[in-house]
Amino acid sequence: MIVRFLLAGLMLWATVALLGARAGPQAATVVVTLEDCLGLIAHRAASDVAYQPDVDSDGNPLVPATLADPGAVVLPTTIEVDIDVDMARRFGLPTDPDLYQAEARIGTLTWDDGRLLFNGQQVVQSPPAEIVEACARGLAGG
Repeated sequence: MIVRFLLAGLMLWATVALLGARAGPQAATVVVTLEDCLGLIAHRAASDVAYQPDVDSDGNPLVPATLADPGAVVLPTTIEVDIDVDMARRFGLPTDPDLYQAEARIGTLTWDDGRLLFNGQQVVQSPPAEIVEACARGLAGG
């Protein structure tokens, strides 16, 4: 009985969430602060602070930090993490894996060759070009 009640509540919550997501965009005013602009404009380092291989910040030579076998560790270009909620533990329900699995699958977080995706949709996107241009003009005094 409790499981049916929880499942019905979860289904109601998911329906409301989906309907809210499909309601479409609302008209809004965008406010961009000076701090936001400073974060959007690309930093250009001076030439004297550029990376110089094999020397420290004072120009002294460094000992190479190479591994004995650089081919021993191969990192994947794609990493996937499933995001689940254990509903039984969260609500203190008795568990019996033979009767039911009280687990809610939220989605999959994927790191794919430099892009962060949630259920296949890019999480972080570039800001609109108009905002970046307005920030650049404002910071330049124009």
